[in-house]
Amino acid sequence: MMIFNELRKHGSLAAKRHPMYDKNKAAKMLGYIMGAFWAGYLIFFGTTFAFGFADMVPNREPYHVMNAVVLIFILALDFLLRVPFQKTPTQEVKPYLLLPVKRNRVIDFLLIRSGLSLFNLVWLFLFVPFSFLTITKFFGVSGVFA
Repeated sequence: MMIFNELRKHGSLAAKRHPMYDKNKAAKMLGYIMGAFWAGYLIFFGTTFAFGFADMVPNREPYHVMNAVVLIFILALDFLLRVPFQKTPTQEVKPYLLLPVKRNRVIDFLLIRSGLSLFNLVWLFLFVPFSFLTITKFFGVSGVFA
């Protein structure tokens, strides 16, 4: 567990050593504002899809339409967004290969860090409002969480 804390500290120190660190604060704030903007868009699309699919395809439930048609495009879009934005762990492992640290431990840390990234929660802003509007009338709130 200590190695995870040390690697996290190394990452934050590396970010602070970057010459653009002071200028990055304004860019980070703008990024947070844009992230909130896109979260609002996804919430809007989730509610719009819930009511639109009910009107568009009256003989099927909206969550069936989402799973059968729209989910394929959302997964493709997610893949295309992850390619440029996600860091590859192989480039981050190289500085630690000369240290007396097991490579598997470093790779495990980097995979856990990428798995716990907030970028993985982006699509929840679309699916949670959609599921609360479509699934709760049949399965309740427990059906949404399932």
